[in-house]
Amino acid sequence: MKQNGFFVIIVLAAGVALGIGTAKLGLLPGGTGGDLAAVAATAEDAHDHAAGGHAHGDAKTSQITVWGARFEVFLEHPYLVAGEPAGFVTHVSDLTTGEPRTAGPVTFVLTNSSGALKEYVAPTPARAGIYIPQLTFPSPGEWAVTLKVPLDGAEHQVKLPAVRVYASQAEADTAPAQETPTGISFLKEQQWPVRMKVQPARSRTLGGKQALVIPHSALFEESGKQALFVQVAGETVQKRYPSLGQTDAGMVEVVSGVNEGEQVICEALAAVIEAERHDSGVEHAHDDAPSAGNDPARFGIETGPAGPGVLELRATLAGEVKLNANKVAHIVPQVPGRVREVRKDVGDPVQAGEVMAWLESTALGQAKIDYLSKFAEISCQAMELTRAREIHDNATHLLKVLESAPPLETLRDKDWGPMGSVRSELIGAYAELHYARAAHEREQQLFEKQITSGDDFHRAQSDLKKAEAVYQATRDTVAFEIRRGLIEATHAHQIRELDVVGAERNLYVLGLTAADMQILQKLAPSHSSHSHDSDADPTGSTATQAHDDGDHATENEHLAWYPLRAPFDGTVIDKRLSLGEAVKEDADAFVVADLGTVWVDFRVHQKDLPAIGLDQTILIECGLDRIEGKIAYLSPVVDNDTRTALARVIVPNPSGGLRPGTFVSGVVTLKDAEAPLVVEKSALQYIDDQPCVFAHDGHAFEKRHVMLGRTDGRYIEITAGLQPGETIVTKNAFRIKSEMEKAKTAVSGHGHVH
Repeated sequence: MKQNGFFVIIVLAAGVALGIGTAKLGLLPGGTGGDLAAVAATAEDAHDHAAGGHAHGDAKTSQITVWGARFEVFLEHPYLVAGEPAGFVTHVSDLTTGEPRTAGPVTFVLTNSSGALKEYVAPTPARAGIYIPQLTFPSPGEWAVTLKVPLDGAEHQVKLPAVRVYASQAEADTAPAQETPTGISFLKEQQWPVRMKVQPARSRTLGGKQALVIPHSALFEESGKQALFVQVAGETVQKRYPSLGQTDAGMVEVVSGVNEGEQVICEALAAVIEAERHDSGVEHAHDDAPSAGNDPARFGIETGPAGPGVLELRATLAGEVKLNANKVAHIVPQVPGRVREVRKDVGDPVQAGEVMAWLESTALGQAKIDYLSKFAEISCQAMELTRAREIHDNATHLLKVLESAPPLETLRDKDWGPMGSVRSELIGAYAELHYARAAHEREQQLFEKQITSGDDFHRAQSDLKKAEAVYQATRDTVAFEIRRGLIEATHAHQIRELDVVGAERNLYVLGLTAADMQILQKLAPSHSSHSHDSDADPTGSTATQAHDDGDHATENEHLAWYPLRAPFDGTVIDKRLSLGEAVKEDADAFVVADLGTVWVDFRVHQKDLPAIGLDQTILIECGLDRIEGKIAYLSPVVDNDTRTALARVIVPNPSGGLRPGTFVSGVVTLKDAEAPLVVEKSALQYIDDQPCVFAHDGHAFEKRHVMLGRTDGRYIEITAGLQPGETIVTKNAFRIKSEMEKAKTAVSGHGHVH
């Protein structure tokens, strides 16, 4: 097959010709022995460091792998010499999706101990997941390298270990070679198509005790034993047989075999097992072992026709778990004060109304004293009202009785109840009238009998009229006064009631509850007096009174104490006060959140917005958990900087497993699209930074450079370079590429190429 104006043929001892261009053909032993009879290559195939390659020839190279919060960075570079540019082959993988970073810049920040700083921006990946900037370190010594990766408006920083820069090439050549971890080779080109994901072994509470745990999905059974894979470097994994303990909620305790922080593979285990099988075949192959070309089925290489297909176009969205803003409360004191007691800390659960802290507030103390004063006044005023009502009722009754002109003896002998001076005034006026009436009757009889003169009669008549007038005036005055007294007492009582209600509402505004008010009312004089109880039980109330006095003393000491209460059931997520600290009335003392539901916010690119709407289902991936939710909110505007819109999913979180601040990924189906020619992503390989597939004509494998179209994550559209119906390698195409790498190593001294 013709490639770049020349032919490259690898002829195997069995006589099968494989036309491969710059391909790697699986399971041939290294070098030129064994089944490899001849390898023809040109300088155009050689892919050295200067070209931004990824080689392992005679030049010494260094590898770095760092797992950040969001991205894994696997980096390879030659030994560094001051002032000399060096290619940094940098693989950037998204830990939430297992996919390569396919677009956007990354920035390399270089600093040393003297404060020198240089920045290099790699604007786009050379191909999916791989950036190859040329970095120059101006001086020898140790340099710190930080990789900045922008994503959805946020900047993720990955700090790399310090790198050594040598003063000269001679010094670099004599430096010791880097020790690399041993294990199974599993290239990024194998990891990315299957979305391999890892999780760190971490310490957490399991079954009531601290334990080192890993996801249960990281385990698989081999020969009756539990095994797992640990990613020890970017393209190297190790198989371990850990000792396990208890299991809970999808997590397994690791007693031994894995260290804290090591990255265990929890997704795409089948692909790693397959890679291990082939890797073992390379390690143990003999000179007479058949090659992939002789017996491709033995090495898992499968072929099939390429043809049309339906792409389930999906969008993978980067997201973040956030607090449900509708269920977050900032606990702010209504009055300034000093912290006297703190009962809750960050992470503590709280119940509605529970006291979280106590402040001592002068303003609150004054408000309580004002309330107690008004509360005491209304008690006194209530007594005045009761007395005014008694006087009114008793006097009214007496006035009614006097209308029937009762005998004086009856009036004097009867107890009319308390009415103050009203009794003497009424009965005195009534007695004067009674005596005047009797004198008038006697003088009238004597006058009619002409025993006395008319002067005495007329004088008696005048005295009677005066007595009647005085009595009537006294009745009217008494009726008016007792009614006015009752009205005034009632009005005064109502005013006191309003004063108490106002003072009470002021305390409610300051944060007191009905229960607090009941306790406070016990301090009022009318409630704290024990004179009545002592009189009723002079022998048995001494101890009780002493106990109550002690309670009142404590309550008086805490009169100015102010409670900070939880507004609802939730968890303390922030605390901003400490014992003895002075706080203002507008200070955030605590932040309480109900974590029973959380928001998951995703950024949707503007090109995907037409296919996304409210109530659309989205599959959320958070570690090992997969949660299905529906879009509850879609922003009506697009961010000017990121050209994305916010999509929000409200997710139940009864177990608290979704922690706000956690990065997640979400997959949403956009639409189904028919394509005339599709292949599985596993059939696609990258050689010299170009996508290609391996076509098979029944005798030879031919490398075909192709142009790519749309993809749904599993299948990818081919727009040029391949015809429908052609037979291609559909499984383990990387084995073909591997043979190409080994063939190139034999000819040009180069190894792992991209």
